[in-house]
Amino acid sequence: MQQIAVSIFLEECDAFDLTPVQYASLVAIRAVPGIDVTRLSAVIAFDRSTLGGVIERLEAKDYIRRKPTPEDKRVKLLHITEKGAILLDDATASVDRGAGAYAATTRRGGPQDLLALMTQLTTQQ
Repeated sequence: MQQIAVSIFLEECDAFDLTPVQYASLVAIRAVPGIDVTRLSAVIAFDRSTLGGVIERLEAKDYIRRKPTPEDKRVKLLHITEKGAILLDDATASVDRGAGAYAATTRRGGPQDLLALMTQLTTQQ
């Protein structure tokens, strides 16, 4: 099921060059400006050490900024940029469309429709 959801996400969001984890990160960073990586990893349920690379890629694309805290320069607080917010707004319509397709497929005919979708997705590769 998770592979199907990821496949639908990637198909819908191909034009945005975003992974599901990058999208989830952007959503959380916009929702909680100034969140740190440790809290972000808990919010999106993603391994903290792996999330570092995701954050670096988002920063390299100018979607987020990392700012040190005044109290502890080692802790970086994450903020979405204007470019990141625009991308997130644009991508959200595609994500919603993909979520609707996924939900409709899993509800409609149960296992037969799910199997048909899985077959379709695996043969498109």
